Order: sequence, then C-alpha cells, then structure tokens
Amino acid sequence: MKNKKENFRESIKSLFDCLLSDSHKNGEELIKDIALEKGLSPENFHLQYLWPIEEGIDSMVTNYLSEFQSDSINFIYLHYQFLESHLTELFSTYEGGACCADKSRTIINSLVKHYKTGENINFNYEQEYTYHLPKKILKTHDDIISMYRTLRSLYYGNGLAYFKEMKKTIDIAKE
Repeated sequence: MKNKKENFRESIKSLFDCLLSDSHKNGEELIKDIALEKGLSPENFHLQYLWPIEEGIDSMVTNYLSEFQSDSINFIYLHYQFLESHLTELFSTYEGGACCADKSRTIINSLVKHYKTGENINFNYEQEYTYHLPKKILKTHDDIISMYRTLRSLYYGNGLAYFKEMKKTIDIAKE
C-alpha cells in the first residue's frame, strides 16, 4: 500500500506527464496556438488552462498536508515562490545581499514549524553559525507572523495592510 508521499508524487508526475505529452508540441507553440491565435483574453486563458491545473495542485497539497488542517501551511506550500521572493528582497534591501536567500528560507521553514506545532518562533543567536538568521528585520515571532499575514493579504489583493507592515519594517531597519 502506497503512502501519502508516494501518492502525491505520482499525482504530480501524472499531471505534468499529461501536460508535457507529445501532443502539445512544445510550450511556446502551445501558448501561441491556444492563446494568441484563438484570441483568448488573459482572463479566459487563466480560467480555461491555468485555473484547472492550480485547482488540481491545490487539492493535492491540501490532501497531502491534511493532517495539519492549516490554511497557513497550505498557503506557504502553494505560494512559496511569492513568499520567498518578497522575503529575499526585504533581506537584500535592509540587511544586504549576503545570505538573503538563506534568511528567507529560515523564515519560511520557521513559519511551517510554527503552524505545525504552535511553538513560537525563536532564533538562537548564540549558536555557532548564524548567517541564516535575520540581523535587523523579522527577528521576533510577532514581526514574522505579522509580515506573513500581510504578505498573504497582499497576495489576495489587500495592499493597505502590506504597506503599513512595510512602514513598520523600514522603521525597524533604520534603528
């Protein structure tokens, strides 16, 4: 009997095998054929082609992570790139480019652990290696959770909360 991880892996593989089959020529021609030559608007392209794929992936992630029953964890897995790019840019801007991706991954992994266990996020700045830990911004549990919530809000169109959080982060960075 297959476990959830194997089933998840097979589902993803099947989905992409279907999408990348020989019948689709190559990605560039596919986009030209279905979007441009057929006159599909970006909205209709999304609804007809991307949305069903996104829904399938969302369903697989939700089932794979069902033991945690956490919308927050699901969001992190489904929108990792969105979170990672924002956090990396924040660290690059306010702490310098060195290790900004490491810091971003640390924050994201800490968020997942927090939402799995309920434990507060606390970094050990006394350990031997701390290159992956924030130095100026997003150092506290409350700051990390607040930034995560506002990035999630931004993803769904609420920019006001994000701008307020960014002002707070900028003020901290200036201290």
